[in-house]
Amino acid sequence: MQLLVLSIAVLAWAAFRRFRPLGGALLAVAIVAKIFPGILALDLLLRRRWRDAASTAAFGLVFCGAIYAVVGPAPFRAFVEFELPRLSSGEAFARPFSRAFAVAHNMSPFGIAVKLEKLGVPGMSLASGRVIATIYGLVLLALAIWVARRGVAHALAAAGATSEISVWLALLSLGTLASPFAPASYVLASVVWLVAIDREDFSIPFAGIVWIATSAPFLLPREGDFLVRTLAYAPAQLVALTVPIYVLWRAGRRAFPPTAVSSSDTSRA
Repeated sequence: MQLLVLSIAVLAWAAFRRFRPLGGALLAVAIVAKIFPGILALDLLLRRRWRDAASTAAFGLVFCGAIYAVVGPAPFRAFVEFELPRLSSGEAFARPFSRAFAVAHNMSPFGIAVKLEKLGVPGMSLASGRVIATIYGLVLLALAIWVARRGVAHALAAAGATSEISVWLALLSLGTLASPFAPASYVLASVVWLVAIDREDFSIPFAGIVWIATSAPFLLPREGDFLVRTLAYAPAQLVALTVPIYVLWRAGRRAFPPTAVSSSDTSRA
């Protein structure tokens, strides 16, 4: 499901460039199916792409209205009152958190606290994970706002489609890590995809290193020493966090290159 939603979100980016209503419909499907693509709707608002944001919101209301007409209010009430609080607190993932293998390959910042708790570090618990996840969410929000306010929409239009889709994928990659449980078996796909297509920021050898770091841990048996498994997945978790952040930082830096600023100042003078 994660890979399907990721693909739909990328198709939405392509559709926005050709036919706005289709892009809005696809992005709405992705957001309704999995919450994390909502970071892209926020990006549309921050970049003042009002029509794209409006079409996404309109289709989201249409889809939710159709679902409401078929199944009624009970699933909506259950999601808001029961499931959503349990998702944010980590309680919904009690079963995977009880398995050492699942904890070791959790790429989420929330999962850092769960790993440390299993390793016997004092003070680590689900409550600690919520604090880490909250800080991560605030940092992600601040990063998205910073990139948008740097005029990225104009800079990306000049840089071309590859730079634009790289930012799109970077936001998706960071958004999916906001969940308390983000298994390496599928959340790393967007990072590998990002490195593979972004030839401006990443060389082919670096892409190979990322592929090894994100795939080699899966060669380990499912049962084994927890510390070994955690250390084996640590490079993958580092890649999952740093690569998208670097792409967004580069995009923000690219928005106002020093030459453009200096020429503007010169013309005023």
